[in-house]
Amino acid sequence: MKHSLLFLAAIALLAASSLFAVEISVPNAAWKCDITEAAGPAGQDILVFENDDASKMKNRRFTFTPAQLNQIRGRKLAFSAKIKADDVVRGKEYQNYLGIKLMIVIQDAEGKLSYKEAIPYAERQGNYDWKPYTTIANIPADAKSCYLCIGIEHATGKVSYCDIKVVAE
Repeated sequence: MKHSLLFLAAIALLAASSLFAVEISVPNAAWKCDITEAAGPAGQDILVFENDDASKMKNRRFTFTPAQLNQIRGRKLAFSAKIKADDVVRGKEYQNYLGIKLMIVIQDAEGKLSYKEAIPYAERQGNYDWKPYTTIANIPADAKSCYLCIGIEHATGKVSYCDIKVVAE
């Protein structure tokens, strides 16, 4: 029941834009993802990702894919959230780009992927209180695909998100 509510809540987070649908990677026993009511810095609900088993550092994140790719082609897309990190540690073999995620991924007409990360490398692990992050990307008019990622990837610890927004200009 809780995961069903989680799916509904995650979909509702992006429903205002009407541009994205949600998918989630399959969780294992070590990985948790929940909604915590009224726990944000201004009393808002938060989305929490947690992995407490270093032997199971898989991709654990939501992926939002465009409901209608043609609605965002040729537009500027802004993806933002407030994020709190608790004891997030990347695995040693994943030091370069993984950890806490708030990212736009674009595949161009030739199939090349580009990644627009909101979180600086040094802040993709560690401990910090609520911080605002935003990433902005120009979506090519001939883009093959575009998706948004939030969560914890190849890391242990707990990451909380609130005020998640997507704006297409």
